[in-house]
Amino acid sequence: MKASVSKGSLHDFSISLPASKSLSHRALISAGLSDRTCSLHHVADNNDIAATMQALQMWGTSFAKEGEDWIVHGCTHGRIPSDPIDCGESGSTLRFLIPLFATCKGMAEFTGHGRLLQRPQSVYADIFAKQRLHFAKKDDILYVEGPLSAGTYQVAGDVSSQFISGLLFALPLLSQDSRIIVTEPFESESYVGLTLDMLHKAGIRINRQGNTFFIPGNQCYAMPEYTVPGDDSQAAFFAALALISGKDGDILNMDHDSHQGDHVILDHMRAFGAEVTQIPNGYHIHAVNPHGAVIDLGDCPDLGPMEFAMAACVHGDSTFLHAGRLRIKESDRIACMKQEMAKLGCMLEDDGDTVYVHGGAVLDGNVEVCGHNDHRIVMALSILGACSQHPIIIEDAQAVNKSYPDFYQDLARTGAQISYDF
Repeated sequence: MKASVSKGSLHDFSISLPASKSLSHRALISAGLSDRTCSLHHVADNNDIAATMQALQMWGTSFAKEGEDWIVHGCTHGRIPSDPIDCGESGSTLRFLIPLFATCKGMAEFTGHGRLLQRPQSVYADIFAKQRLHFAKKDDILYVEGPLSAGTYQVAGDVSSQFISGLLFALPLLSQDSRIIVTEPFESESYVGLTLDMLHKAGIRINRQGNTFFIPGNQCYAMPEYTVPGDDSQAAFFAALALISGKDGDILNMDHDSHQGDHVILDHMRAFGAEVTQIPNGYHIHAVNPHGAVIDLGDCPDLGPMEFAMAACVHGDSTFLHAGRLRIKESDRIACMKQEMAKLGCMLEDDGDTVYVHGGAVLDGNVEVCGHNDHRIVMALSILGACSQHPIIIEDAQAVNKSYPDFYQDLARTGAQISYDF
């Protein structure tokens, strides 16, 4: 699908964010492993979450929809299915659930789409090798042998926090105690914090001392009723729209006490020259003096694509530190944004782990760009389109279904002009 996006009659706007994808994954897994029935409210509705639910059904969990809620009937001791577990394009689904299925004896098969099986799995490969368990990819199938044994797990902290979260979900189910030692640098640490918060809600005990996690074995999940808050990572797109366009934006369904790592977008907006005011159920964004900034993406890499695009449109230059992990997402987000922003007259440079963006770009439009089947790149380019005098055509626009299926409907509510070519 191609989307054509231009300024249209852009005006002040109010947008209510969808439910957090990160917390929806964690809530569904915790409920799916519980020894009770649990009601989950306001669960995110997107392709990644559908992949996690399908995988949990193959484990033995069942789901029933009641109005806007999901009733989850958990399965405390699952099974290895005879068919491959299809994780779609969701890195969270794959990395969260590999250790879970590996608590069972036998060989589980995982598959996926897009770049999913090309993304690094070295952390798990090393762990399984040390336990003399099979872990290998052949063609489009990843073969994972269990059962994992309790013990000490040393995990690199600079690849992906999803490996740590996956172990934290699974190890409490083993009969003996375990511990996880995370080596420095510990990046995206806030996402591990979200996992620990959810495990605590589900009655799972984890004792953390610095970068070491002590996990008692033989525990049982007991997830209570839970409402998923809004997704702070999606706030970046509409906050950036307010800053670039000069229109005021109210961004709603944001928890003022959020522990999501991407809640730091509010601090980033202030650094870029926005006035950010807390309002009931969210925040008001007002552009005061948009200018370049120095931003550390070490704990919030998902903000990178939109912030690169935003930085190109303000006065002065910007520097983004610890951006290297953006290369191993759904796409190489640094290379892809560099390629597509160049088509718009925006200059992005990098030296591996640091990205430099030169500001002052004038968005005229009348150009076609590629979204590289990456939802965050598609949405970032679409926001630039909404600030352009003439249309920007975005290929692979359907990628928004991965995390934000209603993105274009919400963008249209700002007055931006949008059309589609299927």
